[in-house]
Amino acid sequence: MEKILGQEIRIHLEGNPLNNAQHAYLKGKSTETALAEAVSLIGKAINEKEVALGCFLDIGGAFDNTTYESISRAAYSKGIEPQTIKWILAMLASRNISSELGGSSVAVVANRGCPQGGVLSPLLWLLVADDLLCLLTGEGYEVTLYRSKFEYLIMDNNVDAWVRDSGIPFMNLKGMFYAHFFLLVFAMLGAWTPAAYLFYNGIFMLLLIFGMIHREKSEHLELAMIIDGSSIMLDIFCLSSFFPASAMGKFSAVMGIFNLLLRFLSFLVIRNEVTNRNGDGRLIGNSPSFGGQYQDIDGGER
Repeated sequence: MEKILGQEIRIHLEGNPLNNAQHAYLKGKSTETALAEAVSLIGKAINEKEVALGCFLDIGGAFDNTTYESISRAAYSKGIEPQTIKWILAMLASRNISSELGGSSVAVVANRGCPQGGVLSPLLWLLVADDLLCLLTGEGYEVTLYRSKFEYLIMDNNVDAWVRDSGIPFMNLKGMFYAHFFLLVFAMLGAWTPAAYLFYNGIFMLLLIFGMIHREKSEHLELAMIIDGSSIMLDIFCLSSFFPASAMGKFSAVMGIFNLLLRFLSFLVIRNEVTNRNGDGRLIGNSPSFGGQYQDIDGGER
């Protein structure tokens, strides 16, 4: 019966298709097509001299935690027959789940989720995920979905404006400082951090502090931006060379990895602030001009 319903739903979806960003459980789609599309989008951004910011999201327990309400809402939005939807919901809600261990057993009635291995389960998940895909693509994001793994890209030739206008609360120097501060404190709890790691991160944090104090100058932030960008490779080297084996060490190293990932965002925030402070759109501050007028020691202007 599930196979028949699945075939009928797929035939119906030919007239009201799923979002093109779906790459799982569909004919002609696979991990290869999802990867090819993502690479193509990044290549397009490079060719057009844009910047691509990517977000990769894996939804844990997607099948197990899908609510019946979301399934019903997604099915109705695609115009599936109400009677078919009622049958699907009745099938899902009537499932009894039992477990037995050491002579004890427990049984419950499922109140959410699609059965693992169910014929209809992949199709139901595609319907639920389609609403989110349509929302993201409608906002201008480039999205790719394979099963429960989302990847979306923001491509723009003016990333500074995106950072400035994004509205994310911590996208300012003070927020970046706090975020790096706490991550670095946890990262340095382990004994794995070499002296070089402490040195360049300490210089970076001091430059951020001076940059926040001296709001009229951009030199401190220019240096902080250069160190922040260089620290990406330095962090990778330190983490790969000195990754610890103890539990506490691993925890601190994971905090170091989060701090490494944060550098990509903080680089953009600092870059935007430097450009604003320079006031003329240049990334590096005013340098002495050698082509203008000067006063000769004999008093003549040349």
